[in-house]
Formats: sequence, structure tokens, C-alpha cells
Amino acid sequence: MCLRAIPVGHFKQGNRLSKKDPFKRSMAQKQQVQAAVQKKDTPQVLPLENTPESPAPLLEVIGRQGMLPREVNPAQVYRLQPEIGNRAIQRMAIQRNPPDTAGPNELPVIMPWTAGAMSPLEMVRFRAETMLNETFGERIKTIRNAAGMQVTQLDSDELKKEYARKAAEQAGKTSPDEIQQYVDNRNRVYPGTLEGFAFQSRNIVYVNKAAEDDEQVVTLVHEMLHMNAASDWQATVKADIDEGTTELLTQKACAKMKATKKAYGAQMGIVQKIIQVVGEGTLINAYFNGGSILVNAVDSMIGKGTFNTLLDRIMDRTVIGTFDEKIGKLLDPQKANWLRQKIDEMKGLLGGWVTDANIDRIAVIRGMIDQEDMPQVRQELYPLINSLWSERQQSHMIEIMS
Repeated sequence: MCLRAIPVGHFKQGNRLSKKDPFKRSMAQKQQVQAAVQKKDTPQVLPLENTPESPAPLLEVIGRQGMLPREVNPAQVYRLQPEIGNRAIQRMAIQRNPPDTAGPNELPVIMPWTAGAMSPLEMVRFRAETMLNETFGERIKTIRNAAGMQVTQLDSDELKKEYARKAAEQAGKTSPDEIQQYVDNRNRVYPGTLEGFAFQSRNIVYVNKAAEDDEQVVTLVHEMLHMNAASDWQATVKADIDEGTTELLTQKACAKMKATKKAYGAQMGIVQKIIQVVGEGTLINAYFNGGSILVNAVDSMIGKGTFNTLLDRIMDRTVIGTFDEKIGKLLDPQKANWLRQKIDEMKGLLGGWVTDANIDRIAVIRGMIDQEDMPQVRQELYPLINSLWSERQQSHMIEIMS
């Protein structure tokens, strides 16, 4: 049996290990580190630093169970992960005495891990802005600091008071007595529960403080969309199409969230009909870039003046019925295409040399068209009728168009 010679330097000397044995030295170091970690029973919080040269380190809390602030709900953290991402969750170090106002984020929403602790309302705003940014990108201007938009929580009664002040402003009321009259009658100005609203002239979005966080997020998404709509959008399309489109975009942005309360179902029905005619992309483009885009798209697909006719029917309070009943077949895409074809055919027959046979054919086509569609037909054909050189043919065409 061959014995290996063992250098003297490898033997233990008391409890001290020789520096010449790296394996035993590394094992001892691990044991020392584990013992040191077990002795640490005081929570430690690494300070947050935020410098322009480098991203700030993540907030790290090392502590025993139950040492986190009481507002932090671990179940909520897991639920939010698929919605806004793991890095965004790192900002969820909730303050114990949160404010009722959340200003713009100090840093772009696409860099959530570089910011510090947030209050519950700031977290609500951050979630809403994250979903809006992911869905609509640079179209959401209020995310930027320069926009200066504020978000404020109010209880239900104070929320209605502010809404009444907005209603007074929209009605052109300027004297303190007139405004106070609106405030005193706030439950008549807005009956029912008010979840929130955008006060554009103040650059503030108000949300109901009593609502659950998820409901506040959805409300904030909806109201922030109002704040980011084109300047002429609401005046061009009026309230019903505005609210229906805003709610449609809200549901697109909040698609990752669990089921929440839906609003403006009837108005969304109008918008769905419009989408069947012009497409969703055109509608979204008009929402952010100009209401006239939608007007021109609808008129080009169905006929000049169609959009104004649509608004007249929607806003006619003397007609009792649903929006579907008021609109009728005005926005039926199949009918729109058919009517467009018939109008173009009649315009072709009136172009160039017009014979009596041409006019007889126009009379046949006219018999296929509903009376409710004739204003559009007359609007497009009368310039051609007036250009006919034969008075007899003009009289005959006017009779056909009646």
C-alpha cells in the first residue's frame, strides 16, 4: 500500500484552518456567512437613489413576516404582476398616510423601476397610465410632466359639488350666486353615483375615493382618455358618440384586468355601428387627431351629410325610442354600399348627353330607394339636374326626385 506524503502545512492548527487548503476554507466561509445572516433579525431598507447617470436600485425590504406597511396586500401584488409587470411592482411601497392628490410621474411611465415609493392613489394613476401607454402610446399626452395634469380623490358629496361647478361652467354661468345654485342642486345635476369626471379647464381628473382601487383605475383610464381626445372631438361628435367611443377605448386599455363595471352600453351600440362603416382604426384616429376625420369618413362611405343626419337622429329628444330605433338603417353597411352604387349609377346617367331613356332608367332606380334616403339622393343629384339644358327633362327629374 502506497502512502501519499501529506505536506505539513495542510494539518489543522487548533481551530484555525491553514490558508493552503482552499476547499476547507470556502466551506468555512459559507458557514460563517449563514451564521451572520441568521443573526440578522432587524428589517433593513436599502436607500433609493435616483440619479440621471444610472438607473436607481430597486427597493429591497428584508424583514420578518408582518413587517411590511399594512396597506400592502400581497395578494394584490400577485394579481398586478401580469397587468403591469414585475418591475412595476417594485414601486409598490405604499405610504401610511397617503395624500388625496397624485401629480404626474417624475419619470416616464416606461421606466417604473427608477421611481420611489407611491401612495395608493399614485399607484392607481400609475396603473392607469401604464395601460394607456401600452395601448395608445404617444397619443396619451397627459403622462408627461409638462402636461401638469393632477388626479384628486374626493368623497361622493364633494365629487358632486365639483361636478356641479363644471356643469355651471359649461352652461356659461360665471357669477358666484349662479354657480352656488348649481352646487346646492348637485343631486339634480347628477343623480345617482358619480365615479369620476375630467375637469378640462382645471387640468384635473377627479375620482370617487370610496370606490375600490380597480374601479378607480378603470374610471381614471376613461377620464384620462377624455383629457387626451382631440380638441374638436367632443364638439364635433357630441356627447353620446364621445362617451361611447371613450368607453370602447377604455375597455381596450383595461383588457388585462378582471371584469369591472361597464358603462355607456347604449352609446357603445352607436359606435359599433359606426365602426362597421368606417373601421375601428379610423374611429381611433379621429378620437385623437380630429373629429372631422370621422365626419368625412362616414360621409364618404354613405353619402354627404350622413353624419349630421346621424347626430340629428341621436339628439332628437322628441322621438321616443332606443338609439337603434332612431338610427334605423342609416348606418347599415350593406345598405350604405348599395345606396352608394345606385347614386353613382344615376349620376353616371346624368353625365354627358342625357336621353329620355336615361331619365326613364333613373325613375326605375328611384323606385328602389326608401323615402328616408331621398334627402341624400337629392343633395347629390340636384347640381346635375340643374345643369340639364332641357327644361322638360329638368321638370321630369324634379318630379322623379319628389
